[in-house]
Amino acid sequence: MNARLTILLATATAIGAIAAGCGGGGNSSTSASTGGITVTTSSLGKAAFIKKAEAACDAERGKLIPEIDAYFKKYGSKLPEPVLIVKMLQATLVPIVEAEIADVRKLGAPAGDEEEIAAMLAAQQKAVERVKKMKRAPATEAVESNFVGATKLYRAYGFDACTSSPNF
Repeated sequence: MNARLTILLATATAIGAIAAGCGGGGNSSTSASTGGITVTTSSLGKAAFIKKAEAACDAERGKLIPEIDAYFKKYGSKLPEPVLIVKMLQATLVPIVEAEIADVRKLGAPAGDEEEIAAMLAAQQKAVERVKKMKRAPATEAVESNFVGATKLYRAYGFDACTSSPNF
């Protein structure tokens, strides 16, 4: 197996462990704030919220593999692998996760779940900030480990697709 394919497959595995909140629009009336993340209340019930968020997540994640492939083609032979992995994920995955955080904030939370959603987003944002500061990673698992706490929160709430690897 060539190095590019190995890195792409390892990255896909890492993506599966990174929880992502996603969404798009909802009406708000109240809000909750946790860890610097404010989430408003929407008129959506939990099932509708998860359905919309998962659909948006799939759309965002669909962009990732082509971006990773393009990054690898451009820099794959110029950087040592531990640096390549982290820089590639910082350039491709981090902006997508940040977009997902913004999307779910726009979607709003089901009434009564604002604090739980804010806590999930805050955990995810904290992980993103740690990844941004990384200089090297011996494997994608070194990046992935930053998202374990957020992944647990998302799965406990009922997310599935946003915590799974993208399909090739």
